[in-house]
Amino acid sequence: MEQFGAEISNPVSTGGAGNNFECHVQTLFAVLMLAGGVCPCLPNWPASRIQLQGKHDGYQTDDVIVFARNPDSGQEAKLLGQIRLSVAITKKNKKFGKVIRRALEDFRNPQLFNEKTDAIALITGPLSASDNESVRSLRDLAQYAPTAKDFLGKFELAKFMSETKRQKFRAIRAQLKAANDGEDLPEDELWRFMKSFHFLSYDLEFSSGATLSLIQSVLAQFGIRDVAGLWGKVNEEVRMCNQNAGTLLWDNVSEDLRQTFSKRIVSTPARDERTPPAEQDSQKQVVERVQGVQADAMVIAALAGGFNDKKKADLESLNKLVGGDD
Repeated sequence: MEQFGAEISNPVSTGGAGNNFECHVQTLFAVLMLAGGVCPCLPNWPASRIQLQGKHDGYQTDDVIVFARNPDSGQEAKLLGQIRLSVAITKKNKKFGKVIRRALEDFRNPQLFNEKTDAIALITGPLSASDNESVRSLRDLAQYAPTAKDFLGKFELAKFMSETKRQKFRAIRAQLKAANDGEDLPEDELWRFMKSFHFLSYDLEFSSGATLSLIQSVLAQFGIRDVAGLWGKVNEEVRMCNQNAGTLLWDNVSEDLRQTFSKRIVSTPARDERTPPAEQDSQKQVVERVQGVQADAMVIAALAGGFNDKKKADLESLNKLVGGDD
């Protein structure tokens, strides 16, 4: 099996926290594309390309733009991602205000954003338990409300939700007002924006984080023992693309990466020390890479960001991504 060089250190453990985290998130989506996976927040279509630093094309939410393509019709959907290692979801936080201002501008640009298929996400490191539960569930409330009136009316019901959740919504609404030149958004536009705006969180700032472990487990399915080296190689390619405001495609990544991700090794039961290595190797089946096939459940669970397995809406969304029923 090919080794990708011990000289490539684990990029998650090296310095430059904010910029480093941004590159790790971009690399995570690159792995998703190369592995034939689907993108969170979008229709259940394979990721086809990843644009980095898309400001020159008019995007305001521009750190990562993940495109997915329907393999049958060719229709595209895209996730616009703004990446911040940490952010406070408050009325006066300038960093959060800048994210909201950019998101609203993109949301209002029909040349770049389609409400029916596209999504906008603030992608961060792990949020606090209260923030994670509160802000992520706000989007679900909007998604499953039939009208703006129904959505906003829920915030008036005394015992319908926690005060923390109300505070987070007031913070988002206040930042949207500031982004709208001091005017409240029309209720219908507010509701539609909330349906399109997502929060994703990954613990990629830690070399021992769960997200990296899951992604490396997926990389191992392509027959590579040196998964840290392979992660590092994808990361370096992403860095080069990022500094040139480029777009990653299957056809323009390096040849060795295309070869690596062209075949997935599916192993039968874990290595048994009592079974001779030659016999174990004969138990492996090589499966050709199929364009458009969704990634295995592990990578989807990782890329979906934090989710609450007690919440029906979260489980339904995750099942949709995985393509399963359980």
